[in-house]
Amino acid sequence: DKPLLFQPLAEFRYNNGGYVILGHVIELLGGLSYENYIREHILQPLGLAATGYDHDDLILPHRARGYRFENGAFKNAAYLAMSVPHAAGAIYSSADDLLAWLNALRGGRPIGAASAALMMSDHGHGYGFGFAIQSQFSQRHLVHAGGINGFSGVLIHYPVADLTLI
Repeated sequence: DKPLLFQPLAEFRYNNGGYVILGHVIELLGGLSYENYIREHILQPLGLAATGYDHDDLILPHRARGYRFENGAFKNAAYLAMSVPHAAGAIYSSADDLLAWLNALRGGRPIGAASAALMMSDHGHGYGFGFAIQSQFSQRHLVHAGGINGFSGVLIHYPVADLTLI
């Protein structure tokens, strides 16, 4: 019941809520929970064994602990149930699995090459369908960054140099 902030395609604003909605669409169309869908259709087929949907009671060996910096000192990050961010941040992974994920996308898996190209192409606002498209050191690169209570991460890929930083 609210008016649009701008006409479609006129502007772009990243919004985690869009990923939550996408997660629910995947559940409706896939007939599985978001967690089960990504496990069965993405993680297992690609062999991403160090990636999954996080749960409060899940014991992960060597799990990193999240911190915040406040008043000149580090403190434990505030608790956040992973059911809250859902498809917008409830996934844990390793650097090795993130690299394997990027390489799979670049190879047209688990989605086709045309869909992967849409993810990695600027659609007019410096953003593809999942990656920011930027330039640094006179080279185009793809970026996806994120953060959640005590954690932050970034994946940067320079296609011409075939260099990936995680």
